[in-house]
Formats: sequence, structure tokens, C-alpha cells
Amino acid sequence: MSVESLGTLIKTMERSRTKLFYHCSAVANLADRICILLKIENSLRQRTVASALMHDVGKIDISPAILDKPGKLNAEEWSVIKTHPLNGASMVKERGESKLSENIRYHHERWDGKGYEGLSGNQIPLGAQIIALADSLDAMVSRRPYRTPLRLDAALHEIHRNRGTQFNPEIINVLVESAFWQPETYLHPTKLERQIEEEKSRLVQLVQLYAGTHHPLVYAQSQWLDHLLNLLGYYSGFSGTNKSLLRNTTGF
Repeated sequence: MSVESLGTLIKTMERSRTKLFYHCSAVANLADRICILLKIENSLRQRTVASALMHDVGKIDISPAILDKPGKLNAEEWSVIKTHPLNGASMVKERGESKLSENIRYHHERWDGKGYEGLSGNQIPLGAQIIALADSLDAMVSRRPYRTPLRLDAALHEIHRNRGTQFNPEIINVLVESAFWQPETYLHPTKLERQIEEEKSRLVQLVQLYAGTHHPLVYAQSQWLDHLLNLLGYYSGFSGTNKSLLRNTTGF
């Protein structure tokens, strides 16, 4: 993933809207996983992941009072929120990354046409479809000011329930072949342990690929692994963090 031309913008988001940056990092990590499972060719994969890392950058200029509001947004506040895809696309395009802008602009479109701008089906760029799916999963399993997070298996059930309405059914049909996207994986300790081993391997690969532990995808994968280790704790009484795992497996 090449994001050099967007480095200043990314640093601004990380410094001034840290929670937003962490969310974008998580979405980029999930988007990369989707691209791998869909066997997306490398250049499109790189653009999709870079777009995912920037997908909510348009929220930088939105007041935290709106973004972090614990209650329901009123009509005026909702109209402000809905400006962020177009604003983010414009910010990225101004920095010479026009190939990323459409994915950012259309990441809140739905397969059935009931999204922000009304695009439907394959009118929506494939990268934007992937980001929308990754964004939805991370949003559902993360704590928000207005609700508690869903269990991972429940979030995946929700995604499968919305194939053909919110999400491209062909994408979901491919993903469901992988244990990563099967709700049952996160309900049974043995299956979860196997998945955790895969997540450890991915973490090590990312550390090696990006030559360190400070890249957004490395951070996001580390957090994802922590999430699964904590989930395993409910079944086995294990409690821990992958910080020690990261040191033991990578030398950091």
C-alpha cells in the first residue's frame, strides 16, 4: 500500500482524531483481508486498502459534539455527517490521488440503492463495496457512544442477513467459504483457536512486510488479535494480550 502523498493527512487524522484513525486502520486491515479472499489483483487491492485507510478522513472537519453524540442525531446533524464521503474524496483528490477518491466518495452506498447517493449494484465501485463491508463489520463490533458492541458472531450473522440488500451477494458468497467470515468460528473454542493461529501468522507477515510495528495495518491486526484472544478467554479462562506475542514472534 502506497500512501506517501497522503502522509500529512494521515498524520493529521492520527494526531487530532485518534479514534477515527484507529477505526480507519481497522477498516483498511479488514478490506485487505476481503481483497485477499476475493483474489483481487494487486494494484486494485493496494488502491482499495489505501482508500479504506482514508475512507472517513472527511470527518476531520466535523465537530466531535456530533461525531461522539451519545443520543440520536437530529436532521441537521445527520445532514452534516452525510457530507463526509464527498468531503473526504475531495481532500484526497486535491492531493493527487484521484484513483482513491471514488472509493471514498461511495463507501456509504448500498447494493439496493438506499445509500447516501443512491448508486446501486455494480454502479458502486468494487473498492467502495469492499470498504462498505469492512466498515460495517468494524462498526458493529466496536464500542460507540450510542451503543455497546455486538459479539463477532452476531455481527457476521447481520452481514449475511443483509446480502443482496446492503451488500453484494456475490462477495458474501465468496467470503462465507472462509472460516474468518463464518459466525460459528467465534462460537467454538477449537475453531477459534485455529483462527487465532491464522491471525498470529498474518500479524507476523505484516510486521515483516512493513518492517516494524508502527504501520496502521500492523496496529489494526494486533488489535484484532487481542479481540479474539479476549473472546477465547470467555471459553478457557485465558486472559492475555498479544503484546508479549508480538515480542516473542517478531523480536520487537
